[in-house]
Amino acid sequence: MSSELQKAFCYEPGVKHPVLKEISIPEPKENQVLLKIRAAGLCLSDVHVVESGLLSYDYPFAMGHEISGEIYKSGSLVDSVTYPIGGKFAVYGVKNCSHCEFCQDGRQNLCNNNGSQWYGLGVGGGYEHYVIVENPVHLIAIPEGVSFEQAAVASDAVLTPYHAVSTVSLNPSKRVLLIGLGGLGSCALQIVKSYNPYIVCVDRKEDLKSIADEFGADEFYTDLTKSDVPKKSFDAVFDFVAIQSTYEVSQQYVKNGGIIKPVGLGQEKITFNLSDLGCRDVKIIGSFWGTPKEQTEAMILVQRGIVKPVITSYKFEDFPKAYELLSTGKSKGRLVLSM
Repeated sequence: MSSELQKAFCYEPGVKHPVLKEISIPEPKENQVLLKIRAAGLCLSDVHVVESGLLSYDYPFAMGHEISGEIYKSGSLVDSVTYPIGGKFAVYGVKNCSHCEFCQDGRQNLCNNNGSQWYGLGVGGGYEHYVIVENPVHLIAIPEGVSFEQAAVASDAVLTPYHAVSTVSLNPSKRVLLIGLGGLGSCALQIVKSYNPYIVCVDRKEDLKSIADEFGADEFYTDLTKSDVPKKSFDAVFDFVAIQSTYEVSQQYVKNGGIIKPVGLGQEKITFNLSDLGCRDVKIIGSFWGTPKEQTEAMILVQRGIVKPVITSYKFEDFPKAYELLSTGKSKGRLVLSM
């Protein structure tokens, strides 16, 4: 362990907000990389973790699971050609083992062997200046023309909706309902738009109509139940809020035989009308993060301008201000720490 210290915003058991602490800058072991963090995205799931106990940890750690930066130091077994000092990389947050059946099958997001510990969620993450990457395979090269801020955001806010959307068959004849236009939802809209279906967006914030209009939504509502949109009229529903009330809207408005994807983590448990689902052959499909291959593809979407994440940058020391905006619902798009 290095004697040098760094500042970090940490999860602290029993405390309802991230805590600023001084922690050691670790030394990488033989197959590890020490990444100098250049950007870290703020995600609403962090708020759920510290305020609602979405995940339960009994020890502190630096939070932040959207991470990009430069290799600062490497262990003796790390391939210096593939992972050179100064190389620009985003972190694959799942922290997969690489050898279980899911990793071997290219579904690393379902890894069985990470102990429910992801970068920034259970182990050190992006709200610090240096982070240990436990295996260099968790590093995804940043394409030319993609900024550190964009790469950080692409590691979740683009990757997660990209994974969710790409597993559903969409085409211009389909109707899609998208609930929530925050950091993930605004990227999801752009991804869905690339398939050119008819898109209806819902968000309780009236000011997000500008996001819906900018990225090509066909209709926008703050309350779908007070609109003339017919129920049972959508082939697919992507819920990026995922609380009881938004799920109920999803089930009311999905077509017979349609698909509901609750992608958000707004509520740990949601109930549903089983008799309605069974009689209408509606499918509820979970969706978790994405794969390393999809993360590369997500950054390519950003590189090509197909997805333009809405980003507001803050200095590291301004994290409390950014976190307050996020936790009180006053942010737009993705907030990012630039370092």
